[in-house]
Amino acid sequence: MRKNRTISYGAIHAINSTSPLYLQPFGVVQLTVSAAGADTDIRLDAVPGTL
Repeated sequence: MRKNRTISYGAIHAINSTSPLYLQPFGVVQLTVSAAGADTDIRLDAVPGTL
């Protein structure tokens, strides 16, 4: 199941990155984007760490 959500650039409140142990061999991280006024965060799995 795929779900698309959009957050405008001006509404982004915080961006957090984590590097779980199982993603480290691939050089990717997990990003969490928080929007001001939103009730849920958007989680992006397997984003290139150099980004």
